[in-house]
Amino acid sequence: MGQNACKCPEPKVNALPQNVWEIAERGDARGVRDYLSLGGDVNAANAKGETLLAYAARNGKYNVLMELLKSSYLHLNTYHEYNGAGAYTPLWLAAANGHYQCASALMMSNLSCRIDTIGSKDNDLSAIMIAAEKGNWNIAKRLIVFRKDSRENLSPEEANYIFPLAVQGMQWDIGVRSLNYCSHYDSDSIEQFLNKAVERDYWEVILEVLKVKFRGRTMSILRFLSKSARELEWKVVAKLLEMMPEEVTFDKDLVEAALKFNTDKISQLVRENEYDAATMNGNLLIVAAGGTNEFIAKFLFNNIGHYPQWVVNHVLSLSALNGHLEFLQLLFQKNSDYIFTYSALSVAQKAASQGGHVNADRLLSKILDEETQAFANNYLKVKERVYS
Repeated sequence: MGQNACKCPEPKVNALPQNVWEIAERGDARGVRDYLSLGGDVNAANAKGETLLAYAARNGKYNVLMELLKSSYLHLNTYHEYNGAGAYTPLWLAAANGHYQCASALMMSNLSCRIDTIGSKDNDLSAIMIAAEKGNWNIAKRLIVFRKDSRENLSPEEANYIFPLAVQGMQWDIGVRSLNYCSHYDSDSIEQFLNKAVERDYWEVILEVLKVKFRGRTMSILRFLSKSARELEWKVVAKLLEMMPEEVTFDKDLVEAALKFNTDKISQLVRENEYDAATMNGNLLIVAAGGTNEFIAKFLFNNIGHYPQWVVNHVLSLSALNGHLEFLQLLFQKNSDYIFTYSALSVAQKAASQGGHVNADRLLSKILDEETQAFANNYLKVKERVYS
C-alpha cells in the first residue's frame, strides 16, 4: 500500500441490487445518482465482490465514476480481482485498462480517503508498473507526476521495471524520471536510450541521462562531445565539459579555428591570449573530438603547454572513437611524455573497432600486442631472478 494511503474495509458482498449494477453497465450516471440519493450504499458490491467504483474504473465508465466520487463515504482503495488473480484497487484497474480520465479523476479526488497509488495488495506490480507494461504511458506519466507532487518517489523496484519499457517505447520523460530512481543501471538499456535520443537530436534528454553515474558514462560523454563538436553545438559542448570530473572550459574562437584548419587564426589567438590550464585542456579535448589536421594537432601539443595525463587519456579515447590518426600518432611518437595503461589502451582499441576505424584499430592492436609482450618478458625476468 502507498505511503499514508487509506486502508479501506472490504466491500459488502452481494449487497448491491442487480438493477443498479445494470444501470452502471449502461453508463447511466443519473440512475446511479438516484440510487445514492435514496440511501443506497456507495460501497456495496455484487456477488463477485466488485463495487460500482471498481467496475467504472475497470471499464472506463467515467460519468458513473464521477457520480460516485461525489459521495464523501466512498472507499477508494477496496481490493478486487483482475483476470482471476491478485487483489487490486480501482486506480490500478483503470491504469491496467488504459482509462486515463478515470485514473486521473481518482488521483484528483478531494475525499478524505487518501488514494493508494500502489494499488496492488501484494505489491507485485504497482499501478505505474502495470500502466507501463500495458503501454498506457499517459497514465504512467500522470501517476509519476502525482506521486512527485505528493512527495512519494518511485521505488527502485518500480524504476528498474519501468526504465527498459520506457526505452522500448521511446518515452523520453518517463525514461529520464525513472532512471533517476533506479537501484542498478543496465548499461545496454541506457546506451539504447541514448542512441534513440541522438537519432532525433534530443539533446535535453541526452544531457539528463548523462547526469546519472552509470558504467560507461565517461565514454558516452566523449561520444556526444564528438557529435556536438562536429556540429558546432557550443551550448551542448559547454554542458558536456561541465560533466567532466575536473574543471574544463574552452575558447570558442580557438576551437572553431582548429576545426576549420585555420592555422593563421590559431597562431594569432595563441599570441594574443594567455589561456589558463582549464581552457587549454578543454580546447584540446574538443579539437580531438571534432578532428583536425596533423599540423594543428602538433601545434596544440607543442605551443600551448603540457597536458595532464587524464586529459591525454580522454584524447586517446576520442581519437580512437573517431578514427583521428593525427592525434594517435602524436600520442605514441617516440619522444612522447605520456604513458598509457593497458586498460586505457584496451578501451580505445575497442572504441576504434566498434566505430569501424580500421587504421586506428590496427595501430592500437599493435601497441596492445607490444604491451602484452613487454609484460610477459618482464614477468619471466622476475621469475628467473626469484628461482636463481
